[in-house]
Amino acid sequence: ILVKILLAPGNVGYAAGVNICLEASREADFWWILNPDTIPDPHALEALVVAAAEYDAVAGVMYHQDGAVESYGGRWRPW
Repeated sequence: ILVKILLAPGNVGYAAGVNICLEASREADFWWILNPDTIPDPHALEALVVAAAEYDAVAGVMYHQDGAVESYGGRWRPW
């Protein structure tokens, strides 16, 4: 696994920071984009990589701190 650390030109905000990282790593096979307050399940990345073998984009289930489901994730495959 290769991890790349980038320095943004300032406090550009979350979305712009994500865009800077995507632009700087176009050659990556996958991107795992997490909010700063995310606590991923230890097996989440493995499950997403397995799902990504069949789809072009995948997302896992996201939970609120109280355990309620925020989003059931999803997948995308172009026609």
